[in-house]
Amino acid sequence: MKKILLIIMVLGFANLSQAQTKEETIAWIKEKIEKYAFMESEVIKINECEIVIKRYLVKGRKDLWDEITLPTNPVSYGGYNLNFKSNVVKYFEGDTKKVKYEDYIHSFVDFSREDDLGVRFLKALQHLNTFCEKKTETF
Repeated sequence: MKKILLIIMVLGFANLSQAQTKEETIAWIKEKIEKYAFMESEVIKINECEIVIKRYLVKGRKDLWDEITLPTNPVSYGGYNLNFKSNVVKYFEGDTKKVKYEDYIHSFVDFSREDDLGVRFLKALQHLNTFCEKKTETF
């Protein structure tokens, strides 16, 4: 019985030691967004709880863009789509107004470019989200 318990503990610790760090996970997510985004995009920020991306709405034009803030916990995943409830801010150069709204963003990355990329991307987001401090409210 003690041997079985010892084996289970060793395997558990071995599994933990192979986990990616938060920094490695962020770097991997950033690399995949910049490499496979459907639109010309820049990653502004990635932390434990959110990803902020600047997307250029017309290829080759830097004056029309939006900024999307995605949570690191997608609403759903199916096939080649990750779905997020996100905040979007549209900017237009020369226009002092910002248009802010909440929207569902479907995959912004072409997951067909690598084997199982969608599943691996989801796993990376879920791992990163484990570091996100959950706020609890009394009511």
